[in-house]
Amino acid sequence: MNNHGRRRFPYRTGRFAILGAALAASVALADDTVFRQLAEAKQFSDSVAPSAPSRLDFEFEGGRALLRRDGTWRVEAVISHGGLRCGNYRLGVRFGKGKPDCLDVTWLSEPVFAATLKHCNNAERPHQGDGQDALLGDAFDEISCAERLIRCTGQCSARSPDQEPVKQFGD
Repeated sequence: MNNHGRRRFPYRTGRFAILGAALAASVALADDTVFRQLAEAKQFSDSVAPSAPSRLDFEFEGGRALLRRDGTWRVEAVISHGGLRCGNYRLGVRFGKGKPDCLDVTWLSEPVFAATLKHCNNAERPHQGDGQDALLGDAFDEISCAERLIRCTGQCSARSPDQEPVKQFGD
């Protein structure tokens, strides 16, 4: 005991404090993490004759999205996980209108996410999702940008993909 009636603990207490801080940091990493990437629209027409575009294509690093005039959308990407511990990844997309290079974007939809896939042991897995939103169809001619979102919970360590996007784009 010291002079104030409290028991002194040996230096091992410091080890527990460091261990506790490391554990707290690893728990913080396990929170929801979102990776974002923007892409400008590229117009595509199904007819040979000049006409209004029938769909908008968006190219992301390691993936892409499309939006049809009727509000049907599709998003796909290859997501790479670095590390042995597992993370649960979800691929999402939202659409908006903005200036060139997707500056000052006004989002016309909330992010919509596809199913969750679990990644472990440096896994690289294709993700895809699709849906339909009539409001996007109504705003089709104004849309110029898309944002791809990769949401992860668990031990997240997404890497930049080295592969081409998933085949069978859904045209």
